[in-house]
Amino acid sequence: MEGGTSRDPGPVATVGDLADGQHTSAPISGVEARLRVLFKLRSNMLRNLSKKPASTMGEIIENVAVAERLVVREENPQAHDLIARVLRDLVALQG
Repeated sequence: MEGGTSRDPGPVATVGDLADGQHTSAPISGVEARLRVLFKLRSNMLRNLSKKPASTMGEIIENVAVAERLVVREENPQAHDLIARVLRDLVALQG
């Protein structure tokens, strides 16, 4: 590197790189690690939900809020938006 003006970006794949078939393992393994963490968090959220029916509006709101976080908008935008709308309605009804 002469003069310090150019730099090697290192093993970072861009969208263009992936489209051209040039893959690097470092960013992908980072994504995989993050996904494992997110799936573990999701599993813990589901495990911590109460098994008995909600008895208050606050408990219903909490359950719907968990559902909103569990449904990934990018994977199912219609379901996520519906759950978010129901959550807003419940919060508004509770006052």
